[in-house]
Amino acid sequence: MEPESEADEGPVLFSFESNQNNGFLSPAFLGSFQYGDIGFNCNEQFFLAEKALWFGNNNELFRAIMSTTDPQEQKALGKQIKANDTSRSHSWATTVAYQVIMVTTRVKFTVSEHAPMLLQKLMATGHRELVMTDPDDAFLGIGGRVNGFEVEIEGGGKFEGREEGVFDGEVQSDLSYGVFFSGRYRSGGGVVQGSEGPRKRHLGKWNEET
Repeated sequence: MEPESEADEGPVLFSFESNQNNGFLSPAFLGSFQYGDIGFNCNEQFFLAEKALWFGNNNELFRAIMSTTDPQEQKALGKQIKANDTSRSHSWATTVAYQVIMVTTRVKFTVSEHAPMLLQKLMATGHRELVMTDPDDAFLGIGGRVNGFEVEIEGGGKFEGREEGVFDGEVQSDLSYGVFFSGRYRSGGGVVQGSEGPRKRHLGKWNEET
């Protein structure tokens, strides 16, 4: 799908389904890339593989996630990841998950299989807000669905936030700071927000400090 023009007003809405409007922004958009010595077929696979490794008792799920190329299957497997460690669960939710998102987003738009095309489409969105509307995901998205030009939040919450990708002017020469990705949203009364520049990490090894 072609992105809406930069002249359009309002947020750029997308969902988990990569065949919908602005599907190139979806974590399920297929485009292979290499991170370290491991190859991935989409952002969803990278994110969930990292999540399985972070909670170290999920080796079988890690292998299953890496063995399927279907983002829907990857997502279903990701829901089975057991987070039994309270401290690591907190770190994942408040810091680590955002670091993983930033790294995989940077890779997607700079060195992945379709990076030149994806970067062109992303830049065409200008300064508009990029909003993931997925009723099943109130963590990476806003936990709502699109209804006409409105976004309905599950449970009656009010959307007051955004997910955005902003490219550094030196994106081609400094990949370590190519994409600055932040997730900020409000669902009901609780606020979750995270923001940090991407840094190279080994798989499963992330900084727990904010």
